[in-house]
Amino acid sequence: MGLYDVLCVGDAATDVFIRLADAHIRIWEDDHGHWMDLPFGGKVPFEYALTVEAGGNAPNAAVGLSRLGVATGIAAHVGSDDIGRAMQAALEHEGVDTHLVRFDSTQPSNRNFVLWFGQDRTILVRHELYD
Repeated sequence: MGLYDVLCVGDAATDVFIRLADAHIRIWEDDHGHWMDLPFGGKVPFEYALTVEAGGNAPNAAVGLSRLGVATGIAAHVGSDDIGRAMQAALEHEGVDTHLVRFDSTQPSNRNFVLWFGQDRTILVRHELYD
């Protein structure tokens, strides 16, 4: 605990990947970029959902380094909720030292929703403000 070669610092989030089905989705482009249309107020089918308990730049880097055999730690804030505890457990399972993860009892953990269609993705994000 506390002895590592690399310390990753940053936001941690649970990423929920939602693989959208082709039905009811329209992709188009104009001078302002690429756009995806979904029916407003409707039901949009999806193929499957996959949850990655510990996502975000710092956790992704920490896990990758740990898998390469580098002693790695992470410093991050998470909510004191089931999602935050699952993030910590997932990082520990990957061999990442989590003793600098702080649990905030006043804010929920970050959770991103990744709408995945074809080869592209759109990420719905909200970053909580931790003390």
